[in-house]
Amino acid sequence: TAVTLTYVLLLVSKHPDVEERCVKEIRSKPSQHVYLEAVIKETLRLFPPAVSTTRSLERDVRFGGILVPQGTYLYFPIWIIQRDEKHFPWPLKFIPERWVRFDAFNKIWVQREYDETEEFEGVPAGNPKAFVAFSSGARSCAGQRFATEQMTTCLSILLRSFKFEVSADYVLKLHREGFVQSPQGGIPVKIKPREHA
Repeated sequence: TAVTLTYVLLLVSKHPDVEERCVKEIRSKPSQHVYLEAVIKETLRLFPPAVSTTRSLERDVRFGGILVPQGTYLYFPIWIIQRDEKHFPWPLKFIPERWVRFDAFNKIWVQREYDETEEFEGVPAGNPKAFVAFSSGARSCAGQRFATEQMTTCLSILLRSFKFEVSADYVLKLHREGFVQSPQGGIPVKIKPREHA
């Protein structure tokens, strides 16, 4: 959670339009953070804490006519899957609108349905089946909902009151230990009180 919050603050500081949408939603809809959750999800897509995972087959499985025997370890490259252009056009860009769209009639952000032909502001919806930051299936992260709620609450408090600035010349370097990654040396951030409109 701490690593993801660090990346969210970096990305929000580098995208003032996203920051503005987050703050507006936090202030106008204190109990509804659809856009903020999309920001967290897009951050996890770009920077999943676990870059990969493995699974051991519990039974024989056929993949494209090839028999893979029980007990075989399969490697799932989360980092690569979530940056694959066939699932996420412009895969290296931070675009929370992959996950949400603005409902102009009700003046709220709503979850997007995955439909390869639907676009919002020129952005196709992200493929939810290729979002595996918490893994998927029976062995997905049991704490996914709690982690998301914890980050949403924390960010809504922080972004409501403070502005986070990262130097324009800061260069992100990743540190990897085993299958977990984080920003090397942390991210230097200036914190300023936010002006209330």
